[in-house]
Order: sequence, then structure tokens, then C-alpha cells
Amino acid sequence: MLYFKNSDQRLAYEQRHPIFGEHTGPLQKQLLTEGEFSMFAFAPMIEGNFVEVNKRMKLVDQLGDPSVITVALATINIASPKPDTMLLAMQDNIPSEGKDEQLLKLKRLYPLKLVKLRVENETNCILRVAVAKRGVFYIELLTEGADDERFGRWVKLINLLNRSPDVIKEETDEQDMRPKKTSKIKRFMKKILKINRSS
Repeated sequence: MLYFKNSDQRLAYEQRHPIFGEHTGPLQKQLLTEGEFSMFAFAPMIEGNFVEVNKRMKLVDQLGDPSVITVALATINIASPKPDTMLLAMQDNIPSEGKDEQLLKLKRLYPLKLVKLRVENETNCILRVAVAKRGVFYIELLTEGADDERFGRWVKLINLLNRSPDVIKEETDEQDMRPKKTSKIKRFMKKILKINRSS
């Protein structure tokens, strides 16, 4: 599999597939400094900040401010016409010179062959996410008002993904799927590479 090695390759890809846009989000900027994730450095990627909700569109977190989940869809294979990887990250408060600096910590990596994405409620910017053998959860995009057009890009990407036959069997039981800390990121990376090579 060939990866994106520089910004020129990414730009050429985005000109052929403008659905991604040319913006580099905070998660990808942080991944640029982490060697083990170098394959994402120039990968076309869409990012968004979400909160988890239930099927009735109520916030799942009942103990205070809901946790913000950064979700990204990326294409690491230069020959792929659509995203092949989903990344989940959460914010950590790291003290820096007397101030709180928001940094992102990567929590989960999933090959999109194991994920089924669906627009659950377009008006409220809610997605349904089904992960093979892990269940179903719902996330709501944090927007900046009625004129915010970012959710439209997610809708277009999901429609693109769903043009192909389903490759996972969705779990019928819904469960709390908020990302948790893990020290096994490398294992997920190896899994993604293995699945992508077999395609």
C-alpha cells in the first residue's frame, strides 16, 4: 500500500476528491509530531468535535459537562477513493506555564471496514456509528449555528462510504461506546494495516 508522503500528493488527491477540503485539523497537526502515526501526516482527513447522545438525542454524560470526542475519517491509502480509517480522540487538560492547554489524546483507531456510519438525524447533526463486535453509539456534531456547513461534508462522505456493500455485521445491542484510555494503540495500527493490505 502506498501512503501520502508529502503535501503535494495530498493536494493532488484533494483536487480529485474535493469532499475532504484542504483544512488540517488539530488532531492531524498533533499526529505530525508522533512518529508511529507518520502515515497520517499528509493523509486527507476530515475532523469534527462531537458529544455522545442516546437514541432519543439526550446527552449520555449525566455527571456534568459532556466529554467532547474528536472524530476523524482519513484516507491513508493513496489509491483509495474514499476514507479507510476512523480515529477517535479526547481532550486532556495539560498545565502549561500556568494555563490549561487543550491537547488531544488518540484513544481508538478502527479500519472503516469494521464500521458502519449512518446519518441518524440530519437536522440535529447526529450520526449513528456501529462498530463490529463493539456495538452502536450516537454522536452529535458541535456546530456554530444554523449556517454551519460542516455537517454537510460528513453527510457527503458517509454517502460515499455507503455506496459499497456492507462489510460488517452490525451489533443489535446498543451500549456506551465513549472512548477510554488504552495503551494498545500500536495493536490497532497493526490491525488497520493488515486489513488494508488484504483489500
